[in-house]
Amino acid sequence: MAEKIKVGILGLGRAGRGMHMLEMEKYPELFEIVAGCDTDPGQVEKAKAKYPNARFYSDMNELFADKEVELVTIATRSLDHVNHALAAFNAGKKVLCEKPVAACVAEFDRLWAAEKSRP
Repeated sequence: MAEKIKVGILGLGRAGRGMHMLEMEKYPELFEIVAGCDTDPGQVEKAKAKYPNARFYSDMNELFADKEVELVTIATRSLDHVNHALAAFNAGKKVLCEKPVAACVAEFDRLWAAEKSRP
């Protein structure tokens, strides 16, 4: 069996903790949550209680710099999805983005172009 995909969750609120983490937990043979990030200390504390061995950050750039994180799930405010996904791409991460991926076609096109240009 292949190694588990090491996951970092950006946004630990309703979508991040309540959906993304729960879905990843259904497939423990495939995914390991190794890190998370939120600007709300309360959300970070809730996630730490559930994942005491994971690392948690209040700055997304620290999450993106985490060498162990292979896949970043974007579970932040919808209007931030494209910028957060682009920042994760620029850090060399694979990205899974909460819906809606973008607020308009032009923003989606920016993201799609960035993905297609990746090595």
